[in-house]
Amino acid sequence: MDIKGEINQEVINTIAELMQDVIGKKSVDILSKRCLQDNNVSGKAFVYAFAEEAQNILGQKGGCITLKEVGRNFAKKLMQKYPAEKWDNILKCAVNDFGFASHIETQCDKASICNCVFYDTLVENNLQATEHAVCWFGWGLVEEFLKPLKNVKRIQWVNRDVEMNKCEFQYLMS
Repeated sequence: MDIKGEINQEVINTIAELMQDVIGKKSVDILSKRCLQDNNVSGKAFVYAFAEEAQNILGQKGGCITLKEVGRNFAKKLMQKYPAEKWDNILKCAVNDFGFASHIETQCDKASICNCVFYDTLVENNLQATEHAVCWFGWGLVEEFLKPLKNVKRIQWVNRDVEMNKCEFQYLMS
């Protein structure tokens, strides 16, 4: 499945706004300024650099947890815009619409983020899936949607299926 959307300025602004709620406006301004030193940066490159700067300032764990919370808040914002009966479809398609991945697959005991646009960049930087804060944004987004949809408490990363190009998460019910 091809990715139709792109990480555009509206998506970037929403992430920055939600990040302000977590770490404050001044911190987000510093992160954004550092990421915008190259004026021709794409949305994908900006989001990756933004997550990287969050890790540089907050430490790897701090950056990851912060971006996971921003992903959760992004999901909550989407869920507020749509009725509950549309949430399953929104979860499956939103990552494509926003240019992050092709889709989300959900099964009885796991969910997968498929064809993530950041995976090649992770490999280029000798990182595995979930070793960078950008991955935790997607983790938080998926987890927040699955809480009411599948009655899960949280999700846990299981592995990266390189052949199928997807990151798999197991549902944790307690």
